[in-house]
Amino acid sequence: MGAIQKRLAARRRVIALDLRNHGSSGRAGAMDYPAMAADVAETLASLGAAPAAVLGHSMGGKVAMALALERPERVERLVVADIAPVTYPPALRGYVAAMQAVPLRPGLTRRDADAALGLAIPEPGIRTFLLQNLRFGEGRQAGASAWRRSPRRCR
Repeated sequence: MGAIQKRLAARRRVIALDLRNHGSSGRAGAMDYPAMAADVAETLASLGAAPAAVLGHSMGGKVAMALALERPERVERLVVADIAPVTYPPALRGYVAAMQAVPLRPGLTRRDADAALGLAIPEPGIRTFLLQNLRFGEGRQAGASAWRRSPRRCR
């Protein structure tokens, strides 16, 4: 549990969601802000938690804004952190290219994958974050590693 979540949970009911195609949540073909906002609205309703004080960080902030616009009756208060209601230019293509360049061979180690990413991504923290999505010993070939996939990118 994150530090902010712990502090809030000391005084309030906290519901922390993995959005679709993230964490332990199910996988779905559609992955846009309206679909994710509908998921949050449905969850709040099913838990009897609406209207709620909704806090969204980064992509979750965009989802929270979409929820407030599309289902305002579900939102009592809104806190959006580290994102604005604007369209951002694509900035992650270099990371995607670096991930695609990692040789997903049998026996690949985390150290090997980190070194391969290091050629294009000098920041260790970003490499560590990206490597959370690499599954070792999985894939079509026995023993091959594979990147965890999301069906579509978020728009």
